[in-house]
Amino acid sequence: MRFFIPAASQSREAEEAYKKIRDHLANVIGPITEKRIYRLKYHDNGHPQNALVGSDHHGFGKGPVIAIFEGCDGMYYVCTQKNGMHEAELHPVHESAVVDAEDFSALA
Repeated sequence: MRFFIPAASQSREAEEAYKKIRDHLANVIGPITEKRIYRLKYHDNGHPQNALVGSDHHGFGKGPVIAIFEGCDGMYYVCTQKNGMHEAELHPVHESAVVDAEDFSALA
């Protein structure tokens, strides 16, 4: 899957939104890997779950997943849209719950 941010109409706009979200997350939690994750498969209380960029079918409330990051703190962060494309609500998933993290196959 080619890299994208939901609601971004151009690749430049997607890159700018991604950078803003990433910078904000890094300020809150610390270092983040360079991976650009498309899908996160994980277990929540023994039940398989999926978080997929662009999908609003997830267990994190409302709004589509706009980005998924891997922190250097042993956590993954699923970001759902909060207010507009540049604001994200962060949902941590511990790496021990993660079954698979699928990266985007190509950049914008």
